[in-house]
Amino acid sequence: MTILTTHSMTAEELKSEGGRLGGLSALSFEVPGTPVAKARARFSSRNGCAYTPSATAAYERSVQQWAQLAMLQAGRKTTTAPVSVEIHLYFPIPESWSKSKKERAIFGQTYPKSVDVDNVAKSLLDGCNGIVFDDDSQVIELHVTKRYGLEPKARVFVTEVP
Repeated sequence: MTILTTHSMTAEELKSEGGRLGGLSALSFEVPGTPVAKARARFSSRNGCAYTPSATAAYERSVQQWAQLAMLQAGRKTTTAPVSVEIHLYFPIPESWSKSKKERAIFGQTYPKSVDVDNVAKSLLDGCNGIVFDDDSQVIELHVTKRYGLEPKARVFVTEVP
């Protein structure tokens, strides 16, 4: 099975290849901005209903928009097949850090600790529901990395598994 990496094809390259890589259907897209972890549902004391916190809901809407754009550009339809997902998270380097510490962050010698990758992955996968795949239960393989980056963003690569 071929797994896409940040050093493989961009969305434009995937599109020019007909959206195929190694015989498998593939899609790639980016979500600009600092990745947001999925927060626990909150409950209203007035009516007892659960709701998604606003920061999580806003991030999931952003993921939906970028995923829809990538799907449209690639001429793809929502898949019902099992999928493999690779996610690369890039977090902003704190301004308060010294020059040497910032350099270590840029070169991957120090890593973000404040956010759990599984919670960010959940936000991204939930944002892809109904757009890239029918439901995130189709994800049979998931690989997530987090790093500091000059531009905060999330890069998502989805590959259908035969």
